[in-house]
Amino acid sequence: MSVVMKLAAATVAALLSIGFRAAASGAETKYQVALPGCREICGNITVPYPFGVGDKCSWSENFNVTCDEHSKLYLGIGDAFNEIAEIHHLKGMMESNTPIFTVCYNESREEVNKDANISTGLVEVSDSFWISREENMFYTVGCNVYGIFAGYKGAGTSLTGCGGVCDWPLEKKDVRECSGSGCCEADIHAAHELTSFGITIANVLVEVDKELWEFSKCSHAFVAKKGWYHFRKEDLAYLGFRTVPLVINWAVGGENATCKTAAEEHGYVCRGLNTDCEDLPYRYGYRCKCKPGYDGNPYLPTGCVHNINECITDNPCVPEAICVDTNGSYTCQCPKGHEGNGEKNGTRCSCRNGYESHVKKNGESHCIRKPSSGNTELIIGLSVCIGVIALLVVSFFIYRGSRKRRLIRLREQFFHQNGGILLQQQIAGKGGPSDASMKIFTLEDMEKATNNFDEKTILGQGGYGTVYKGVLDDRGAIAIKRSKICEKSQVEQFINEIVVLSQINHRNVVKLFGCCLETEVPLLVYEFITNGTLYEHLHTHAQSSNLSWAARLRVASESAGALSYLHSAASPPIIHRDVKTANILLDDRLTAKVGDFGASRLVPLERTQVTTLVQGTFGYLDPEYFHTGQLTDKSDVYSFGVVLAELLTGEKAISPTRAEDDRNLGAYFVSSLNNGRLSQIVDNRIVNDVNFEQCMGVAKIASRCLKVRRDDRPTMKEVAMEIEGLIVLERHHGEESREKEISSIETEYLSPSASSHAINNVRDLFTSGGKTSDGDSMELFSRSLSGGR
Repeated sequence: MSVVMKLAAATVAALLSIGFRAAASGAETKYQVALPGCREICGNITVPYPFGVGDKCSWSENFNVTCDEHSKLYLGIGDAFNEIAEIHHLKGMMESNTPIFTVCYNESREEVNKDANISTGLVEVSDSFWISREENMFYTVGCNVYGIFAGYKGAGTSLTGCGGVCDWPLEKKDVRECSGSGCCEADIHAAHELTSFGITIANVLVEVDKELWEFSKCSHAFVAKKGWYHFRKEDLAYLGFRTVPLVINWAVGGENATCKTAAEEHGYVCRGLNTDCEDLPYRYGYRCKCKPGYDGNPYLPTGCVHNINECITDNPCVPEAICVDTNGSYTCQCPKGHEGNGEKNGTRCSCRNGYESHVKKNGESHCIRKPSSGNTELIIGLSVCIGVIALLVVSFFIYRGSRKRRLIRLREQFFHQNGGILLQQQIAGKGGPSDASMKIFTLEDMEKATNNFDEKTILGQGGYGTVYKGVLDDRGAIAIKRSKICEKSQVEQFINEIVVLSQINHRNVVKLFGCCLETEVPLLVYEFITNGTLYEHLHTHAQSSNLSWAARLRVASESAGALSYLHSAASPPIIHRDVKTANILLDDRLTAKVGDFGASRLVPLERTQVTTLVQGTFGYLDPEYFHTGQLTDKSDVYSFGVVLAELLTGEKAISPTRAEDDRNLGAYFVSSLNNGRLSQIVDNRIVNDVNFEQCMGVAKIASRCLKVRRDDRPTMKEVAMEIEGLIVLERHHGEESREKEISSIETEYLSPSASSHAINNVRDLFTSGGKTSDGDSMELFSRSLSGGR
C-alpha cells in the first residue's frame, strides 16, 4: 500500500512540475527576472533586468522601460519607433514594433501623402543598442519603385536597396515570391554595427498603366525580422499591417567595454553566482550568461541559482544506466559489470573484459563473468583487431578511389552542361588549337592559382559574384570571377559571348584570358589590374588626392574610347549594361581599363536593341531601359554621363547626404548646369588646375548623355571624339600661351577699372568654339573659379 501511495505522490508531483513549467513558458518565468520589488510583467511581456520599469529598477538609464495604461512596453518614454514586443535576456536581443515607410501617388506618379511622421523613414536606437544585420531583412513592396536602405553609425554609412517592377495585368504572372516582381528583398550588409537607419522610396518617373495605378497606388519599404513577411499579390493593393517586428541587439558596458576592463569597475553586472561574462566580437559591450548546468537571470546580483535537472530536461543517459543529477551537472551510472560513462553521446554501457551480456526472463540484460577459456580470448581478440584494421584500410582506399572517380565525373558533367564541347568547337572554328585568344583552364589550374580559393585572395564581392586574385605560371597575376548564378537555358548564348569577349584586343578594355567550366558556375579569367577602381580614387580618402584634372580627362577619354569600340568596332556589337566608376579600373600609370562584363549583352548585327531582364546599378541605370526593358547602346551612354558627372564633381552617384530631390547625381548635375551653378559643384580637389574650357565642354557632353529620351543622347563614338577634341584643343593652345592668357585675364579681372572689359574677354575666350543655349554658363563658371571658392 505504501508503494502505491508513493507512486501516486510522484505522479502528482510530476504533473504539477509540468504544469508549472507550461505556465512559465508564457508571460511568467520559473525564476526571478527583475530586481526585488520591481515589476516583472507588462501585459504579456516579461521585463528582465538589466531592463526595468520604474525608479532604480534598471541597470542604467538606457535600459529604462515604460509600461503605459494599455500594457504596452516602450524603451525609455513612449515612442512609436521604440515599442517593445519581446525581450530575450539570454540572447541579448529584443523585438521592437516599428512603423513601415509608405509613399502613395496620384495618377501622375506624384507623391500625395507627405506625412512627416511616417515618410521620413528614419529609425534610431539609443546607446547600448544596435540593429541586427543577421536577424533582419530589407523589403520593398510596390510597382516601378526602388527602395533604398541607409544604415548609420556615427559618420559611417552603409547602403543597400532593391527595386520592384510590375507588368499589367498581374494575373498573367505567378506573383508569390519577393523576387523583383512587385516585391524585393535584400540582406543588410555593413562593415560596422548600425545604430540608426533611414528608408527612401525612389519612383521611376515614367507613364504608368492606369489600371495598374488603380490597383496599386502606394509603395512600402521596411526592415523586419527574417521570415516574418511573406509576400502576396494582394499586398500591392492593400498592405494589411502598419508596423513590423525589428530585431535589435543590446549589451551592457558601453562601446569598447570588455569583460576584463568592466570587471575592474563598480558597475560590472556579471558578478552573480554561477555567472560568466562573454565578450562581443565587435567590441560593443559585453553580455552575461549562466554557466552550463544552471538557469536564471545572469544579470541579477543573485546570478544563476537554479540548478538544471538534466535527467528530466535532456535525458542524456542510455536506458540501462541510472541518471543522477548533481549541482550544475549530472552523472550516468552503468550497472555492475559494465564499463563506460553511460551517456547516449558517449561511451554508453558495455560489459567489461571478462564479462558477457546475459538476458533475464523479464527482458533485462546484465553482465555475468565468462568462464575461463585460456588463450582463446586472446587469439579471438587479436584476430578481431587485425580483421577490423584490414577492413578499415581496404574501406579507406575504396572510399578514396570512389570519391576521386565521383569528382572526375562531376567535373565532366559540369563541363558538358556549361557548354564545354560547344566552346571547344568555337575555338577550333576560330583558328584551331593554336589559337591563343581563348584558353579553357582546368579546376586544378584555378585551385593552384588561388591556393584552393583561399579567402585571403578575395579582391571583392558584389551583386554578380566574387573576384579572386590568382597567379599562373605562364601569365602572372590574374583575376578570377566566380558568378553567383548561371542560367542553364542560356548556355549557348554564354559561350558565344565569352568567345567574342576573348577576341577583344583594346588597350582600354580588361582582357579576358579564358574560363574554367569544371565547376557548377563557370569561372572567368581576366588580366589583373593593379591600381584599384576609379570609384576608389574618387571617393576613398586614402587615394582621392592623386587624381588631377588632366588625369580625370584622360580617364574619361580612354573609357569613352573603349565603350565606343565595344559599340561600333566589335562584331557583334557589345552593350556593357553596367557602366560605373567601380567597373573602370586603373593601372599604375592611371590608364583606364573598362571591365566586369558580367551583365553585358551581344546585339545581333541586324538589330539595334534587345529586350532583357533589367540589370544594372541604381544611380547609373537608364530610366527608359528600366521602364521598357529595351536595351540599346544609348543605355551605356546614360551611365557614362553619370561617370562624367562624378569626375567633375567628386560626388557619388547616389548620396543620402544630399537633399531628397538631389540624391540622384544625374538629376542634381543637370539641374545645377541648367541653373548656372556648375562652378558651385565642381570638385574642390581640381579647382586649382582645372581648364575652364575643357570643364565646360565635358559638362555639356555629360548633360547630353543624361537626356531622359535615348534618341536625344549622342552615341559613344560621338562622345569619345568630342572628349578627344577637348584634349587636342588644349595641346594646340600650348601650355605657355595658356598661362599668359589666364594671367592676363586674372590681371584684368582683378583691376577695378577694367572689370567690364575683363568680363567680355572671358566670354570671348571661352565661348569662341561655338556658343550654345548655356553659353553664359561659361562666363559665370570662369568668373567664379577666378574669384576663388
